[in-house]
Amino acid sequence: MPTLFICALTRHICAAIVHDGQSVGGMKGKIPPPSIVSSASIAVLFEEDFHIRNRREGSNMERPRTLKWTRCRGMLAALTALVSLVSIAVRAEAAPAQFLTLMTHNVYFGADLSPVLDSPNPDLPLLWEEVKASDIPARATRIADKIAIEEPEIVALQEAAQWSGPGPNGSTIHYDFLLSILSELALRGEHYAPVKVIDDLDITAPVAPGYVHFVDRDILLARTDLPPARLSFSNVQAASYSNLLSVSTALGPITIPRSWISADVSMGGKKFRFITTHLESLSSVIQEAQAGELIAGPADTSLPVVMAGDFNSNANGLPNLPDNTSTYENLLGAGFGDIWTAVGHNRIGNTCCQEADLTNFPSELSERIDLVLTNGGIKGVAEGVIDNHFWDRVSSPAGPLWPSDHGGLVAVVKMP
Repeated sequence: MPTLFICALTRHICAAIVHDGQSVGGMKGKIPPPSIVSSASIAVLFEEDFHIRNRREGSNMERPRTLKWTRCRGMLAALTALVSLVSIAVRAEAAPAQFLTLMTHNVYFGADLSPVLDSPNPDLPLLWEEVKASDIPARATRIADKIAIEEPEIVALQEAAQWSGPGPNGSTIHYDFLLSILSELALRGEHYAPVKVIDDLDITAPVAPGYVHFVDRDILLARTDLPPARLSFSNVQAASYSNLLSVSTALGPITIPRSWISADVSMGGKKFRFITTHLESLSSVIQEAQAGELIAGPADTSLPVVMAGDFNSNANGLPNLPDNTSTYENLLGAGFGDIWTAVGHNRIGNTCCQEADLTNFPSELSERIDLVLTNGGIKGVAEGVIDNHFWDRVSSPAGPLWPSDHGGLVAVVKMP
């Protein structure tokens, strides 16, 4: 069925659902607040997502927003399935080379590691049970859903952990966030592969009947179904920062690696540098020094730059809140612009953090620490938070879980 016909049909369905042409909650054509959950509000949400073509061509439409549709029922299920189909088809047709869609998501390794770092006698078996209860496979499925819907050319992932054991050597891989996401994407007919993977924190701890081995990873993914003239990478680099936090733990001294990945991206004759990073969260002094390394290192280039990741610096600048560090202002002072503010959002855009067990309700996101920053004339077209509404949660034996303790970001930028 032709895409334009599907789009027209779906818009008629949406119009029929909005009773008597009235706005939903007084917000016709805009995103309703989370408290308004009805087929009418779903229709309005779709109307916003439908116009991604207009946004990429420079209109002043609102930002894109997607929902996780697959467990809805009845008419809502039919409508939302059609929404996903149209969203993907429109993006595929309306992606001229000067526009880039990207996603960044801290996917959460599944447990609070603070007891390992702080406690003289951490309950390691309990931590392993928390990892299992966080249901990494189910959460990876939901994150793959969002990637498949948005089809970003580039995806930056933080805390894409690999857990092995327990066993004699802790060598049998039990959970692999990257492999789970890639497998789910392949099942959906999506084509992604790592451009670069870098290991950060690497710990082996005794958990009966042997050991558990944990590796924290930052990952840069990219679509592989586009021709080289449309998307290609060169000068791919990755490194840990020289300023790192060292702590004394029950397992011995641990230095916490933090790192960055960069790649020069060619896209339809345009070239820019993409950088992703995950900065220190436990020390503002170390974090700010890492940001200085980032500015003086991979971000010091004659190319335009797009940076995306978890900066652990609260961009809302609210006093008396965690992560209210100078890093965000230092990055702006180095000439970077914040896509969230550049596109004129009047919402706070918080991305962190849900409770460690991911079972909290309602959402507790209270800090804007995941960011997309640009310089060199790259302009923001749209940006939105994903995995931050109650319908985004996944089913698990522990009950509904958030896909991560962070909301993710999807952004559309225009090359200079």
